[in-house]
Amino acid sequence: MPRTATLACAGLIWLTCATAAPPAPVPAKTGTFDERAALVIQAATADPAKLTGGNPMHFWIAQRYFELGETDKGLAIVKAGVKAGRSFIEKRVADKHENVGYNGFMYWAMLNCYSRWHHLFPKEVLDDYRYVFTTATNYKGTTGNLSLVHTLALFHADRIWGPENLPKDGRYGARGEGAVKWLHARLDATAKYGSGEFASRPYMLVNVGTLLMLDNDLVEKSLRRKAVMVYEMSLAHAAGTWLRGHWVVPAGRSYPDQLTQQPSGSAGMLWTYFGGVAPRLDAQSSAIFSAGEKFRPSPLIVRAATDRDKPYVCRSRFDGKKTFQTTFMNKTYGVFSTAVLPGGTLWPQTYPYGVMWEEPDATKASLLWLGVPIDDEKHLGYHTHGLNSRYIEYAQHRGSLLALAHNLDDGRNKYPYLLGFIPGGWKAVRNDSKTTGRVFLHYGSVLIALSASGAFEWDPRSGVRSGSPRPSDSEFRVEASHVAFGLETALPADFPGEIPEAQLDAFREAVAAKSKVALAKDGKSAAFTDRDGTRVERAFGGDTRVNGDRVEYEAWPLLDNPWMRQEYGGDLTITDGKTKRVYDVTNWTITESTTR
Repeated sequence: MPRTATLACAGLIWLTCATAAPPAPVPAKTGTFDERAALVIQAATADPAKLTGGNPMHFWIAQRYFELGETDKGLAIVKAGVKAGRSFIEKRVADKHENVGYNGFMYWAMLNCYSRWHHLFPKEVLDDYRYVFTTATNYKGTTGNLSLVHTLALFHADRIWGPENLPKDGRYGARGEGAVKWLHARLDATAKYGSGEFASRPYMLVNVGTLLMLDNDLVEKSLRRKAVMVYEMSLAHAAGTWLRGHWVVPAGRSYPDQLTQQPSGSAGMLWTYFGGVAPRLDAQSSAIFSAGEKFRPSPLIVRAATDRDKPYVCRSRFDGKKTFQTTFMNKTYGVFSTAVLPGGTLWPQTYPYGVMWEEPDATKASLLWLGVPIDDEKHLGYHTHGLNSRYIEYAQHRGSLLALAHNLDDGRNKYPYLLGFIPGGWKAVRNDSKTTGRVFLHYGSVLIALSASGAFEWDPRSGVRSGSPRPSDSEFRVEASHVAFGLETALPADFPGEIPEAQLDAFREAVAAKSKVALAKDGKSAAFTDRDGTRVERAFGGDTRVNGDRVEYEAWPLLDNPWMRQEYGGDLTITDGKTKRVYDVTNWTITESTTR
């Protein structure tokens, strides 16, 4: 039976990593959860030779085999995976290595499988499990996600094999009642303020998918119920910024910054629930986790992730008290950015901000961005350029975005320029960068205008210095002490014309007539007036104003969009106008009521 967080049950997880190779083209896949899950499992089991137990997802495939009564197939995966872990640790012990342990993400997958299916395991497998989890001594967390993974692993090992059988070397994390207290605090923080590494393609799943590991009989009911509820709340936090494969929201610790609509990493988990363009489906896909779990979020959450009939704004503040995310969603595209208050910082390992749009052909990038990079070398390959927020700040109002780069040549900035990434694949283009400092692009599902505070040079044939897999992509660099860019967007249907060139020319005319970027002489402030007359101002390290009114970020809720509202530290309410669903983070209950 499918499980939802309406009751006190649910359950499990997986891990994901960055895609090293460029994605292959895939058709758009919609349908139901069951149809998508079937596609995932079919692809994952297409070549049994690849199910070596060496990837966390393989343990969810093993569980699927157990469910189907194909015990031998499931055991083959589990035996190989756990034996590899034991061999690795045995070598570390023999070498007297200071870190006696295995991959923390594998701990998660192994114990998840054990908690449900150990009654099918022969003595050899049970002995290997016992060796791994009573010999490993690397349970002390490092990154935020590994802190959770290691605590969960130790929590379960303590209860399965007994604390007296686990080594005591001082490198352990929380144990016993200390672990229970730590996990409750982690769940409280995730529910009230959002998950760690929110929207990170490699790591958000590890921060939230792992919570379902607490849904088993080893765990007391209060912790078990809370974990499932927080997992569903985390899906709700992501729903309003989902665009059929794109996750249109700022993301720290993410790669690549040359995104396609084909979801990767944690976004593959969301695709299983929400649909859209399918991820790469194979034996390592993160979608295996959600397909194998069969957890069903509330239909209200699914609607929030799929209803794109009208434009809307989603506001959030998931990355701390002084960072504020804005997403403007307009049917087939979205504009996104983060504003930072004085004293706030951004994780540098993020892709910069701009526009994502629908482009189901995964050989074509569909993210245009502007930023000051933390890395811009050829070795970068398919990884992120990052964002050096010491030198650039953003202000956004709906589909218009102002980027202000300040003091770029202060001598400390390794890359003293503003970098813009422009994907190929446009239907039409008008390049006025050398004359008026403007560029106009038609991508089929969005029109984009870039307006700079001065002329610059963009060569569409320049390619990407840091190794884009798509030769049609290009970039530009603006070297100056200070520079400002205004970015505005529109739907192609909003402008007349039978062909893309005609629509783009009409858009260009409207922008050229009214849009304006003004940069202060000292570079400490800038203003962008878009074609509709809306004026967005940003003072570097100071305030944002829209039409003269200060944006009071301090008063923002944790989340606000047409379907959801959650105050910072408060309850989450979701509604479709007929039904209201409330996640009470004090009493840890979920209630639904009819609104009319």
